[in-house]
Amino acid sequence: MSQKKSPRAARRVAARLSTAGLVIQTATALIPATARAADEPVTLGEVVVTANRRAETVSEVPINIQAIPATTLQEIGARDLRDFMRMVPGLSFEEGGPRDGTNLIVLRGLTGDYGSNSTTSTYVDDTEVSALDLKLLDIDRVEVLRGPQGTLYGGGAIGGVIRYISAQPSLTETEQRVSAGISNTAHGGTNYEANGLINMPLVDDKLALRATAGYYDNDGYIDNVQLHRDNVNYDKTIASRVALLYAPTEAFRATLSYYRQDVRYGTSSTIPRLLGKYNIDDNFSESTEGHENLANLTLNFDLGPAVLTSSTSYTNRDRQDVNDDTYYVRNNYGNPDLLALTDVWTDGDGTTEELRLVSKPGKTFDWIAGAYWTRTSRHMGLQERIPIPFPGQSDIEEATGNTITDDREVRYDDSSSARQTALFGELRYHVTDKWQLTAGGRYYDYELRGATFFIDQYYGVDARDANGKARLVPFEDEIQRGRADSNGSVWKLNTSYELGAGNLLYVTVAEGFRPGGFNTDQNATGSRHQYEPDSIVSYEVGDKLTFAQGKGYLSTAVYYIDWSDMQTYKYDTTENDVFYAYITNAGKARSQGIELELGTRDLLVNGLSLLMSYAFTDMELRETIDELGFKGDHAPLVPRNAGSFMADYSFALPSGHRLGFNFASTYTGRSFNSFGADYPSGGEIVHGTNRMKHPYWLTGVSARLQSERWTTRLFVDNLFDKDADISVGTGLAGGGLGTRGPSRAIERPRTIGINLSYQF
Repeated sequence: MSQKKSPRAARRVAARLSTAGLVIQTATALIPATARAADEPVTLGEVVVTANRRAETVSEVPINIQAIPATTLQEIGARDLRDFMRMVPGLSFEEGGPRDGTNLIVLRGLTGDYGSNSTTSTYVDDTEVSALDLKLLDIDRVEVLRGPQGTLYGGGAIGGVIRYISAQPSLTETEQRVSAGISNTAHGGTNYEANGLINMPLVDDKLALRATAGYYDNDGYIDNVQLHRDNVNYDKTIASRVALLYAPTEAFRATLSYYRQDVRYGTSSTIPRLLGKYNIDDNFSESTEGHENLANLTLNFDLGPAVLTSSTSYTNRDRQDVNDDTYYVRNNYGNPDLLALTDVWTDGDGTTEELRLVSKPGKTFDWIAGAYWTRTSRHMGLQERIPIPFPGQSDIEEATGNTITDDREVRYDDSSSARQTALFGELRYHVTDKWQLTAGGRYYDYELRGATFFIDQYYGVDARDANGKARLVPFEDEIQRGRADSNGSVWKLNTSYELGAGNLLYVTVAEGFRPGGFNTDQNATGSRHQYEPDSIVSYEVGDKLTFAQGKGYLSTAVYYIDWSDMQTYKYDTTENDVFYAYITNAGKARSQGIELELGTRDLLVNGLSLLMSYAFTDMELRETIDELGFKGDHAPLVPRNAGSFMADYSFALPSGHRLGFNFASTYTGRSFNSFGADYPSGGEIVHGTNRMKHPYWLTGVSARLQSERWTTRLFVDNLFDKDADISVGTGLAGGGLGTRGPSRAIERPRTIGINLSYQF
């Protein structure tokens, strides 16, 4: 049966849903970092990492990796990734506050535009997750691997990988810790947090349990002037993680872990610029509830010359959003008295298995061989509602012959499933004791299936039954399906030369890929429907230097990246000058840059640690691309210049206590929210003024007092109450339908608080 679609409703939903993937994939959180231990921190180069699937110090790994140990995270009071990401050279991100999450994480400038598939992979231990915004309660370290990591970490890692490494159960030590904190946010309210940890050996040297749990309650700082409600962008989190380690022999270890998180959010932190710094005018209260589960079983077998590891993971998440859609509907129907809200529900799950065999260090050869398999599924539904009766209802009923007795106006549904298998490996040849050569490769095969449907419940054919109720089941011609299948391989070549203990010079040439896909809504026809995999080739030279008898560490990297068939959003003009956004292969781009990282400990003064970083990132289009940008346009969401500085000083008091002070400041340079264009007009590309994110500094200070069991930390985040833009919008949200004008999301204002922790 054919259906007469309403162009107005179709355009509105298509435009909104072109960016809906950002909202429905919003990440949730765990719980915050505990107070730092009294142990002296190691220097940057001494941190042990497993980036290459074997334990090595940062200074030994022949790639550009930054490791942020738990002590540093605790010193700056980091609770989630947005608290430490600005300290990582070459890493940028876009977000709209807790509800919208960290929508886009970018390493080395490799980004398309809003909504395109991620170029940076995120892992929790051995499990890949979709942009998980992990709170940092029981994290041993965070590893940031820059550059393409496709041989060991697969598709989606063309820019790099962020790895959260959890603290593991101890078979020999009993540990119990609790902490609580309270803080107040300027222009907002009071925030609370509490968490606890326990580690118990259950059977001596064979079985141990580690469990963490926590609660976060952050008040908002945005006021709804329409509904006369304050602090509406609140967020609340309850989370827990349990890990059980079983080691019956020295040759076998099994770790079973489970993580659960429940969140509640108020409205987004994105506000219309015209209403002032901390105001919105929504007609309905927006809200979100979400749940996330992650289970993993890791088995390690020591076979003598090599270690066999099996990592099996299962993930599950669901989320329900209520959104104020009034301003889209008003624009679409031209009626200033219309009110509308949208219910969005999402759920998905995934199963992953990775099996790898890693050789122990050899005199001539080291090697890694592995196999990977994953299956994921995802479903999203959207129901737009206009409360009845509404102005103009009788006109619609007369035009369509339909009686309207419920508030449903538009229904949209999107389901997809994916499968990927891969074989991978690396071979390292030690030419001499100081010089090594590494070659790696990965063969992959994936398939993606998806289907969407759109029901116009006002103007569509047979949109209502005899009782005036909206139709919820689509006709066959309302369903659009898509599929994408591909296979191929990527490679890596690396060589490094040890200049001396802790000093390394390396060169890497590597290829990366990102799977293709399809757009499946009613406007995704012809060339708009399918997009192919994109790929990069990266060239990098770097060094790692340890100096002053191990008290200082310097890492430098220079890179150049060629990007082909770049996946990104493009904007196509439809009737009545409304613009439709879709993912496609746009063309060629290039990224080049420099990354510097300098750290010292006890170099100038005993007890003083310094950390400085800087990144210059120059990513631009290599050709003018219709409906996207001009040749030479700089990449969206990527500042050319970014840097950070941290100083931490601690010393022992005569009483035996330890007093410490921390100062951390980050600089984020100017960037834009699109390539060269706000939107296309008559086939031309128009440069605008509302798409710029202005440069800003963010500074935090803290003081801590530690005894054998107690730690007290006083802190001030955003010391100078900077209203920094963490995202900006032009007012053309999702294809030009918004009427509220330019928007921005603001960094949380100055927050002052205290945290207490006690070690039993």
